[in-house]
Amino acid sequence: TPSSGIWQTVWLEHVPRVFIESLVISADLKELIVNAHVSEGQQPVTFDVYDGKTRITSATGKSSTDIHITIPNPKFWSPKNPFLYGLTVNIENDSVQSYFGMRTITLSDHSYPSIPPTGAQNGVDRPGDDLPGYPVEINRDPNLCWALCNKTADCKTWAAEVPSCVSSNTIRCWLKGSYVLSTSDSCRVSGSQGLPAGTN
Repeated sequence: TPSSGIWQTVWLEHVPRVFIESLVISADLKELIVNAHVSEGQQPVTFDVYDGKTRITSATGKSSTDIHITIPNPKFWSPKNPFLYGLTVNIENDSVQSYFGMRTITLSDHSYPSIPPTGAQNGVDRPGDDLPGYPVEINRDPNLCWALCNKTADCKTWAAEVPSCVSSNTIRCWLKGSYVLSTSDSCRVSGSQGLPAGTN
């Protein structure tokens, strides 16, 4: 019938008795979290992360376990720069390749202001027109800066340091009094009003 049958390429692949069945991958602005599932038992696994052909970091762990991998000087994924890291996962007799991007997504139930919020824009700064008393030091979560903007009457836009770019226990947060023009900065995350999830 028109709605059944084989509709894309099919292939057969020879695998060893113990092989990597699947990968569960998630990534945010700080780290990669990957879980490798194998066909039999719990196996030692090696994870290699690549920027192009250059290996930038590695980690080891056990299969069926969440492995947290910090990415040095991360390059963030965005629609304008959809950068993807390469990932190679190895067990004793099998190896698979995959990829991932560094980004974060927040969902909220919020009545939007007359100028729609941008959401958190990674790798974007909004320099100038800081409100008096800013920047301030906050805990290492840019969402807190976003929430602070929504609680401040004169705040139109905000910017915060990317946690992986600083070594201190805090990051700086700037609140802005206007919709200032944005510029590229890999160590900034910024946006306009709109409530981040979990902060109302």
